Amino acid sequence: MKKKKHQVIRKILKKESEQNSVSVCFPSCYKHKRKQTGYLFAILILLLFRSPHIAQSQNNLSIIALVDKEPITTADIAIYRIEKGNSITKKEALKALIVRKLLLSCAHKSGFTDIQSLDPATFRQVVDKELAKIDLTHASTANIQEVRKMIVQKVKEVLQIHFFLESITTKRTITYNQVRLFYFKEAHENRLPKVEHQVVLEQIIYIPKNKNFEKEISSIQKNICDPLRSQKISFEQAEKILTNHKPYQRYYRTHKGDYVWAAKNIPPTIIQHFAKPITEWKEGDTSQPHLVRLTSGQKAIRIFYVKKVRQPHVANLEDYEIILNLSLEDKKAQMANAWIKNKVETLVTIYDDAYANLFRDGQYLHTLFET
Repeated sequence: MKKKKHQVIRKILKKESEQNSVSVCFPSCYKHKRKQTGYLFAILILLLFRSPHIAQSQNNLSIIALVDKEPITTADIAIYRIEKGNSITKKEALKALIVRKLLLSCAHKSGFTDIQSLDPATFRQVVDKELAKIDLTHASTANIQEVRKMIVQKVKEVLQIHFFLESITTKRTITYNQVRLFYFKEAHENRLPKVEHQVVLEQIIYIPKNKNFEKEISSIQKNICDPLRSQKISFEQAEKILTNHKPYQRYYRTHKGDYVWAAKNIPPTIIQHFAKPITEWKEGDTSQPHLVRLTSGQKAIRIFYVKKVRQPHVANLEDYEIILNLSLEDKKAQMANAWIKNKVETLVTIYDDAYANLFRDGQYLHTLFET
């Protein structure tokens, strides 16, 4: 199978080179048939640096479609399928190529080329992750640099498509009733996501006047924490006693500002102050009082209180933020799908009858992300 892939890609590259007077070099690492480096390198060269004049010199039978005057050829489809491990059909490959070319073309026409909102460090991580997928053991330093440049270009195109889609759907809003309708539809079709073990933590931050913290901690353990555990006093009463009705950030929030924690994300430095593992936490459990340094630099005493525990479950309306985000993304996808459909009808011409009614399922955006 691997040998056949190499033969196919060599044949495609040779044909492109001969027909269009384009010199395509095969790196020395291509000779190692057990390595993927060579043919992936060749694919990247052909995908990213093919001249727009190449397709014009080929006979019309090899041009399957035009996307805003840019051709898609049989070679494009063959290369795309090999890149995907031949796990998709020719029709699926063509659909994906049409939508991607169309979005890039429209982005360029509208002057939308900005991907600067992405952190440079994050961008490098994405590129490095893609580079790591290619076996470059036998590649020269020059070849590795060329591959990296091509991956950078490819990642930029993907990000450009992402940000362009965001720009055309950014004004989409949704009402509470639409969220509910979305929830019931997804629930009926068993498409709601599973929500992991969740915990809501409250905290009491106490800044004592007496700087003998050991004595203060012992006193709080006896007069506050023990009564809390035995439910002799409520959390609100304990808070009033210690803070004199001036609570300091009651909810212990995630780095995103949410007060609902996925249990697996709660820092070990928090869990260590409880007498039992997180899997055994129950509502009303209280941590040991302990020292903490505030952002102001002050030392304080903190108590954690388990306000709520939710075991793993299928998302429901109690997980409103999750359902809201899902329904909003669904609305944005519908809007983007309709926008792409309109552009396909006006800017795409398919010449091969074998691909007639290519988008009869009405799915455009789905095609882009599935392949």
